[in-house]
Amino acid sequence: MRLFLATNFTELFLQSYALLRDKLIDIFPDIKWIKPQNVHMTLNFLGNIESSRINRIIDVLDTLKYHSFDFETNSTFGAFPNRRKPRVLWLGVSQQTAANLINLKKMVDSNLVKIDFNLEKRRYNPHLTLARIPQNFNWQDDYWPQIQSLNLEIVNANIFSFELMESTLTQKGAIYSVRHSFRLDPAL
Repeated sequence: MRLFLATNFTELFLQSYALLRDKLIDIFPDIKWIKPQNVHMTLNFLGNIESSRINRIIDVLDTLKYHSFDFETNSTFGAFPNRRKPRVLWLGVSQQTAANLINLKKMVDSNLVKIDFNLEKRRYNPHLTLARIPQNFNWQDDYWPQIQSLNLEIVNANIFSFELMESTLTQKGAIYSVRHSFRLDPAL
């Protein structure tokens, strides 16, 4: 099974994301924009995991204690690998949201290490993926001012859990399903 850990969002947050997505589709209809039902904040990509390991992952992460927190974007658009030849377009998060996500990820990582899990080596950069840009798309530098000029009205969200997610790849794209939810404590 192809698994990852992520925070998911409320319906209100996804509706506000859908409005932003619609504005972006009007400007760039040939880009593959992330569908609202697939929007999430990845903490760890676990990869292809044997079903026999899932219960150990759940058991070790169920012991994790971390507080719930607010999720806020910061109106900064960016791209991977870079802004000149983007393949992924993303929206940044506030400093406080980034700090909470980084701390939560560190705690998740330290728990996964306890069960001999191999972790990704690259630096974690919290962001909200908006689109995947096809190889043959002719990106122009003057597209950035058009994107930056958009009036962002994405509502904030409260993060009360993170989830073990399964990704099933189909010809129409990935389908995500929650395998297990890990509660974050609002009292911590």
